[in-house]
Amino acid sequence: MVDNSRNFTRHLMAAKLNLWAGSDPTQVMDAVTAADALLARSRGRLSLHVRPTSALGQEMLRLVPELAASHGHASRAGHGPPAGR
Repeated sequence: MVDNSRNFTRHLMAAKLNLWAGSDPTQVMDAVTAADALLARSRGRLSLHVRPTSALGQEMLRLVPELAASHGHASRAGHGPPAGR
């Protein structure tokens, strides 16, 4: 089973680290705030076992491209890192 929460959280952490390092928050702050709210609703520990077809999974998939763009990566929504990483 694909678990959207792991990929989603990976992109969220990278976006937050970039903000901490001084990147422009105007491009990503709304996505980070929305992502934090999604995780707060979950109240679980990673891995959350979120199916891509669930409502939560769809919300995560919608935010991944915005989070990924904040740290210069193309979105691979619903997937782990590219092969070789």
